[in-house]
Amino acid sequence: METANAVQSTIDSAVEALKARLRDNLHAVLLYGSAVRGNFREGVSDINLLIVLRSSSAEAQLAIREVMALSPLLSPFVMGQAALRRNLRVFATKFNNIRRHYRVLHGEDVFSGWEPEPQLLRLLTLQALCNVKLRLVRQFIMQAERPRSYERFILANLPTLMSNSHEGLRLGGVELPADWRARLPLMAEAFGCDCSVLAELMALREAPRELSMDEKTAVQRRLLAFLDCALLWMEKQWTN
Repeated sequence: METANAVQSTIDSAVEALKARLRDNLHAVLLYGSAVRGNFREGVSDINLLIVLRSSSAEAQLAIREVMALSPLLSPFVMGQAALRRNLRVFATKFNNIRRHYRVLHGEDVFSGWEPEPQLLRLLTLQALCNVKLRLVRQFIMQAERPRSYERFILANLPTLMSNSHEGLRLGGVELPADWRARLPLMAEAFGCDCSVLAELMALREAPRELSMDEKTAVQRRLLAFLDCALLWMEKQWTN
């Protein structure tokens, strides 16, 4: 309860500061992610804010930067109002995921009336997962040049991998619970593969450490196997 109160206090303070600093330039502020889903984890989760400005100027961005200094938990996603519709299309999978669990804190509900095209969602989901796979291979090969770069890469890209895997399942008609860990058995059943590596990486994200070369090799092998299963399942579903 104390954590929930502290998070809410941080959110309230950030919104009031944004309103004071940006005034009429602040078109909308939306809260999304774990703080709305109800599975915020202290020390792991961020407070995700979608901030839409009437004019995304350097001065406005500087004001937001200063507000974000209120707490290291605050994570802003900022855009100008004029670019909103374009961004909704180009990043349709991300925004479609955001709009499942969000709350308007100030201004307009920017998702009102927006419905992404299923065909576009399928294409962008495949693109995102293929991109993660290609970059995963390159990172594994090149990791000797940068210590711990492989660990940083997989942990930074785990949310993208997970959210797009979830999006693929939804587009295939699979209903998912709100908690990501509770989705793992459903993912394993649908894709027909072992998803335990994802649970291990979620734990590693909460307590980062350097992996041995043998551990990295095992993670790489299992992650690639998972991605192959997920991509093949989606392609099969969407071509029937």
